[in-house]
Amino acid sequence: MCLFHFRSRKASVRNQNDIDAINTNAKTIDVLITLAQDNDELIKELKDIQEVLKFLSPSTDSKVLDYDEKKIKNDIADLKLIINKAEGKKSEKVDDAIKNLKITIAERKALC
Repeated sequence: MCLFHFRSRKASVRNQNDIDAINTNAKTIDVLITLAQDNDELIKELKDIQEVLKFLSPSTDSKVLDYDEKKIKNDIADLKLIINKAEGKKSEKVDDAIKNLKITIAERKALC
């Protein structure tokens, strides 16, 4: 009985870590929206991505955790740098970075 309780607790901690990673990724999009300044098209795309991120299902699977804690987070960081260099304007590099982020999110959703 104690062993089961330990496993259950460990899974609960992993699940909470994934929830935290999902929330952090979604909140980080707010920074990107600020960087996009008055570019309505880019802001709309970022808000759409943010909505998808907010409603990802948390998981205890280590592959899913890897996507949330590393891959999606890294793609968002890359997008942040690219938007910053583009001074909030839409460009081919920004479009490519958004496309990569959407692909990573789709791959993550396919794991669940």
